[in-house]
Amino acid sequence: RRVRLPGDGSQRIFIVQKTGAIRVFDKSYTELGTFLTVTGITSSGERGVLSMAFHPDYINNGFFYVYYTNGSGNLELARYQVSAANSNMANAASKVIVITIPHPTNANHNGGELHFGPDGYLYLTTGDGGGGGDVPNNAQTTSVLLGKMLRFDVNTSLTSPFYTVPGDNPFGNEVYAYGLRNPFRWEFDKENNDIWIGDVGQDSWEEINHRKNGSTLGVNYGWRCYEGNATYNTAGCGPI
Repeated sequence: RRVRLPGDGSQRIFIVQKTGAIRVFDKSYTELGTFLTVTGITSSGERGVLSMAFHPDYINNGFFYVYYTNGSGNLELARYQVSAANSNMANAASKVIVITIPHPTNANHNGGELHFGPDGYLYLTTGDGGGGGDVPNNAQTTSVLLGKMLRFDVNTSLTSPFYTVPGDNPFGNEVYAYGLRNPFRWEFDKENNDIWIGDVGQDSWEEINHRKNGSTLGVNYGWRCYEGNATYNTAGCGPI
């Protein structure tokens, strides 16, 4: 489960459940109902609805983003809008697909968590594609969107495309940083905007990665070359 606050002054609490429901509570934890039920998902094992994020200008535009595994097991980012008639209910018909990321072969290692950064961009972490040992070397391949931290410049357009790639993304695509295995928990530090990432290890080590604000662009976090600080598989590895 993920807990999210809309930043609209209402002090409501939104709880994301992997089976599809996003429930809303008031500040006293009284349930106000189901805000949205995300459909067309798979939710077994590590799959399901994995995260949501409210647009920084949600109070005015009512947009929010949901990250989940779709019916084919691929990773999907969608945008919704709140209902004009009821602030405790989303308009399910407003759904648009922002991006679908292929996740073939395995059901595990989907990432992922959504946050808007202090720069106004939307950040998403993805898993390496699952299985063991990242056999395709997805995490080290910067043209693949698996095993990464991604960054999007989202817009409020009613027509596609619903984002552009920020001009300073280091590889000319959505990739902001790479070399991650299954970073399903991460956050911007509320005091200084540093980034903290919890990344699941292969066998012997788990990782907690900390980067100071503004020092994450293009960073290689090491997987599959390293598991924590221990060498794992250095074939085809670049600078770490």
